[in-house]
Amino acid sequence: MPALADNFSVLAPDLRGFGLSSKPESSDEYTLDHYSKDLESLLDSLSIDKAIIVGYDVGSVVAAYFAAHNTERAEGLVLLNPSYPGIGKRRIEEKYVSESWYQYFHLLDLAERLVGYSRETTKIYLTHFYRYWGYRSEAFNERDIEEYVDVYYYKGGLKGGFNWYKARVKTRYGDWLGGRVLVPTLVLWSDRDPVFPLEWSDRVQEYFPNSELRIISECGHFIPREKPEEVVRYIKKFFYEKLLKKL
Repeated sequence: MPALADNFSVLAPDLRGFGLSSKPESSDEYTLDHYSKDLESLLDSLSIDKAIIVGYDVGSVVAAYFAAHNTERAEGLVLLNPSYPGIGKRRIEEKYVSESWYQYFHLLDLAERLVGYSRETTKIYLTHFYRYWGYRSEAFNERDIEEYVDVYYYKGGLKGGFNWYKARVKTRYGDWLGGRVLVPTLVLWSDRDPVFPLEWSDRVQEYFPNSELRIISECGHFIPREKPEEVVRYIKKFFYEKLLKKL
């Protein structure tokens, strides 16, 4: 954020259910329409007409959906290892399904009780993903993990996170975008992500025809943590080469 703030006004809101944002009890409050309206309301409250929307992982879904339904508000779109309709049902093919187990586990009410049984069980669960999905071991130190655990355990993040998956399963395998997204788009995809493998980027152009794909090498799932300087460099290049010349 500080690196981008040298050139841009940077906003990094916690999505509903995550971080320090409110966490509605019902999973019905976690639909993409709710998330899109949240983002629209944020821009309205700050009198921002258009913005470059950047999204990673869960945020990539929200960012893409917002851009698809609010084209006039999205100056550009930057997606990092995005979940998009072109992945389709490959998630449940034999080759990949062993990496998706957590998405189905999170659908159970039992999941929140087990993972959140104590702060230690929360830490064990989260640490598995931070270590296994990451390629660069220095991306998360012990202090980082302790902070994340506190947010999830003490501040209700488990409920919000699990509710996201409960709401998402209803649309995940279909064309939840509702067609192509014509907003200028930069897609960054890492080459060592075990849960979103690089080969899933093969249909990006179908859904984002005005897009460019850039590969982040020697990087696991956590692109913003593992290769922050490269992410910043690509975002700035995208803005100056693709967007600024249009203004």
